[in-house]
Amino acid sequence: MNSFDEKYDVVVIGSGIGGLSCAAFLAKNGMGVKVFERHSIPGGYCTSFVRKRFKFSAAVLCLNGCGSGGEIAAIFSELGLSDQIEFRKVEPYCRLLFPGKSFIIPSNFDEWESMLVKSFPDERDGIGRFLRTIQILAADTKTKPSSSPMVAKYQDKTLEEMMNEYITAPRLKAAISGIFFGGLPPSRYSAVSWCAIMNTRIADGAYVPVGGAQAIADTLVSGLERYGGHLALNTGVRKILVEDGKAVGVVTSDGVRIKARFVVSNVAARQTFGGLVSRREIHVVAPDFIGKIIGMEIGLSSMTVHLGVDLDLKSLGVNNFMTLVHESFDLEKEWEAVNQGNLADAFFSVSIPTLLDPSLAPPGKHILHIFTFAPYYLPGSNWSKEEKARLAAVLVRKAEQVVPGLSQHIIVQDAATPRTNERYTLNTEGVTAGWANSPVNRLSRPNPKTPIDGLYLTGHWSSHGGSIRNVAISGRTVAQMIMSNK
Repeated sequence: MNSFDEKYDVVVIGSGIGGLSCAAFLAKNGMGVKVFERHSIPGGYCTSFVRKRFKFSAAVLCLNGCGSGGEIAAIFSELGLSDQIEFRKVEPYCRLLFPGKSFIIPSNFDEWESMLVKSFPDERDGIGRFLRTIQILAADTKTKPSSSPMVAKYQDKTLEEMMNEYITAPRLKAAISGIFFGGLPPSRYSAVSWCAIMNTRIADGAYVPVGGAQAIADTLVSGLERYGGHLALNTGVRKILVEDGKAVGVVTSDGVRIKARFVVSNVAARQTFGGLVSRREIHVVAPDFIGKIIGMEIGLSSMTVHLGVDLDLKSLGVNNFMTLVHESFDLEKEWEAVNQGNLADAFFSVSIPTLLDPSLAPPGKHILHIFTFAPYYLPGSNWSKEEKARLAAVLVRKAEQVVPGLSQHIIVQDAATPRTNERYTLNTEGVTAGWANSPVNRLSRPNPKTPIDGLYLTGHWSSHGGSIRNVAISGRTVAQMIMSNK
C-alpha cells in the first residue's frame, strides 16, 4: 500500500519539549510540520494540572539556561518567543539538610567555595581545585569534547572517583554530591555528566517559568503554529513506515497514513525501536542496534506528592524554593533504600514554586511538591493503591522536617508514582530522565540520526541526555540536521 491520507515534510511523534523545539524550528524555516501527541495536552513531563484552583507542575519545577546567554533563553529568542514567557531566578539555589547540619547553596561558584571552605577549612585547597575542575571540564565538554585532556581523563570515571582526587572528608563529599540527586549514587554517576550539570546550575542558576511548566510547552506550541506548523492532540502514532531502510511516514492511532520526508521520534528509544519500528526492520540496516538499546541501563523513576496548603510559610521562616533533605551523610546507603522502595530512609526534596510565582495558588495559599526517586518494581506491592497512599503519607510526614505542621494544613493532595509517569508519558518504566547517567552510558547513548534513513531521535533518550535545557537543545540540533538534508 502506497496511498497516503496526508503529506508533510516532517512528522514529529510526541510533544515533549524536544519534539516541540524541533518542530518549531523546522516550521520557522518553512518546512511543513505536524506533531502527533496521544495526550490531551502538549509537553510530556513539562505539563501542568489544576486541582481546586491550585496549578501543579506534573514533573518539571525549575530549569537551567534561562539567564542572559543561556541556551533556553537563546532558543526562545531565535524562535521569536522571548516576550511570551517569563522566568524568575531561584536564589539561593537550594537549602541542603543533613542530620544536624544545614547548607545554603548559592548560584555562584565563588560563594559556593567560600561556604564550603568555611564549613571544611582543612579542605580549602582541595575544594578550590575541585570547583575549578568542574568549570574547566564543563566548558571542555561543550566546546572540545573530543580533544580535551580533561575530558579524556574523566570520561570513564565516576563522580566518587573524581572527588577522591581532591577531597578526603566524607561529609564534604556528601555536601557536594548531595546537591543533585541525578538518578545514580556518586559511585556510579558519570563525573563528566555531573560536572556539566552542576556547572550550569551554579554558574547560571535555576529558574521557574511563570505560570508553571505548561507555559514552556504552550509557548513552543504558539511558535509552531505561528510559523504554520500543526499539533494533533489525542492522536498517537502506532507505526513508523519504513521502505528500503528509509522512514517514509507514519500510521496514526486512528489508522490515518501520513507521508513524510523525515520522521522525528520524541518518544522512548525502546518504544521507537521494537515498537514503532519493528525489530526486523531495524535489524536489516543495523543488526546490533536493538541489542545495544536493550542492553543499556535506563534511569530511575520517581514519586511526587503534590500538595495545596493554607500555611503561612513566612511566619514559619520557610523561604527557600527548594530544600533537599538527606537522612544521613551516607548517600550510598540512601540510594540502596531508594532502590528497595524504602522511601522512609531515602533522600527527598520539597519545592515551593508559589514563593516565586504566587499566581499558581489561590491568594494566601501555597503549592508544595515532595519528590524522591523510586523503583518501577516496588517490592511486595507493585504500586497498589494502598501502597501509593501509604508512601505518600510517609513523604508528607518526612516533609514536616522542612514545613512544621504540614499535614494539618493540606487542602488538596495528589500523587504520581512510576506507574503514573509511564501511563501519561510512555517513558519506559516511568523513567524521569532517559538513560542512566553512568560513564558507559554517556558514551553510548544513541545519536539523533538513527540507522534508519530519515528517522531522528530527540529528547532525553538521545545522546543529549536529560533536563529541559538538554532536550530543547536536542530539538534544535535535530532541526538543523534535517534542514541541512532537505
